[in-house]
Amino acid sequence: KTYPEDNAYKQYVARHGGSTNASTSGERTTFQFDVVDAAFEGALDRFGRFFVEPLLLETCVEREMHAVDAEHSKNLNDDGRRAYQVLRESANSAHPFKNFSTGCLETLKLPDVRDRLLRLWKDRYDPASMTACLVAARPLADLENLAVEAFGGIRRDADASPGPFEEEKMAREPLFSRTGIIHERVPAQRPSGIVFNNRWNAGAVESQ
Repeated sequence: KTYPEDNAYKQYVARHGGSTNASTSGERTTFQFDVVDAAFEGALDRFGRFFVEPLLLETCVEREMHAVDAEHSKNLNDDGRRAYQVLRESANSAHPFKNFSTGCLETLKLPDVRDRLLRLWKDRYDPASMTACLVAARPLADLENLAVEAFGGIRRDADASPGPFEEEKMAREPLFSRTGIIHERVPAQRPSGIVFNNRWNAGAVESQ
């Protein structure tokens, strides 16, 4: 809300010689940026607003869904990702690991998707499960103050619903069946590559 312009954060970082990135793995999401030191505080303040007061505008949500769908389409023939999804499909149906690991328009085009995202932010963006790392040529006390200013306003909703890993029953649920499952894997792409093995003769090299 403090910076309502679309892409205000990325534009600010780009204007000051920096870059931004984000990635999601099985258990965590990471957001990061780098910028020239003179613009560090401004970039950090814009960055922190994402977690304290996100707007999640409809137009931005729609654009991000298409970006996720494009990445998913690009990875459809990636055998490593295909094998990983087979592993997830083999998991206990009561465990969240069973869920689809990325996303596409088919899975993301849900009714009231913006309201769902806001609910997710209120339920899951909890300071107790978040870590911020600031790296700059400044005294540690100054960095601590900047961190408190940027992220001190993050609050999990008092009526937040428990996450899937917080439920007591999940601690008792085995991730995979004890009997095991065998899959036959057919690669989407023919493996190809070149291995070049060169053993140097140290004595010969020295004599030349």
